[in-house]
Amino acid sequence: FLAAADNEVPKELVPFQGHWKLIDSETDGRSLTSGEPSPLRFFILRDELRCTTDGIGWANWGTISVDPSKTPQEFKLKDKKEIRAGIYKFEKDRLTLVLCDTPEADRPKNFSTKDNPDVQLYLLERIKK
Repeated sequence: FLAAADNEVPKELVPFQGHWKLIDSETDGRSLTSGEPSPLRFFILRDELRCTTDGIGWANWGTISVDPSKTPQEFKLKDKKEIRAGIYKFEKDRLTLVLCDTPEADRPKNFSTKDNPDVQLYLLERIKK
């Protein structure tokens, strides 16, 4: 797994860089957004993942590291206390993340949350400036 050091962005993290808005979120096969626009926004700078609901206060979700050589592509999200495993895929300007809810859970094997209450899916869309 690769993580950013200093101000350098590893080539594996370049596609993640920038601002993202939440299009949909899902757990146990059910959408959590109910088709309503979500105020949740994400910002990825180097290996730091931050989020906000108001565009003013940004909470640090942790640092990400990725392994694009795996199928499906894998990532880890590390905060101060724990590391959670996930998978990701890009489709044009959209990023799908499937993340374990707990550090003890096994890494997701696919992009479905149905019958798997231990994972959450986030569908993000790049915010174009």
